[in-house]
Amino acid sequence: LPICGKAMASMLEQEKVHQFLMGLDNKKFNTVRSNILSQEPLPSLNKAYAAVIREESQLQFTQLIEPRNTIERAAFKATSQNRSSSNRPKCSHCQKLRHEQHQCYELVRYPPWWDD
Repeated sequence: LPICGKAMASMLEQEKVHQFLMGLDNKKFNTVRSNILSQEPLPSLNKAYAAVIREESQLQFTQLIEPRNTIERAAFKATSQNRSSSNRPKCSHCQKLRHEQHQCYELVRYPPWWDD
């Protein structure tokens, strides 16, 4: 192609890249769109498309992992709540957890095996 033909082809390619990027979902692809538009020179349509496909794959992978993480967080929270001090008895004499005053070794004496 002559010089002016190459320039025209380049401008058309850039226009196609812009049209492609502007047609993307803002919420999902805003970051990758900004990254592509900030590149100098603007990548080809094929490279822009490949970058968007990579981003979409990453988003899909994250969405698969997220429900699992939500379940794990819920299980951890439930376990943590079961272990919280509010669920454990607390001795009013020594202020220690896991027993009440009527079971406190300091008051009812330690068992014979305690020193072993």
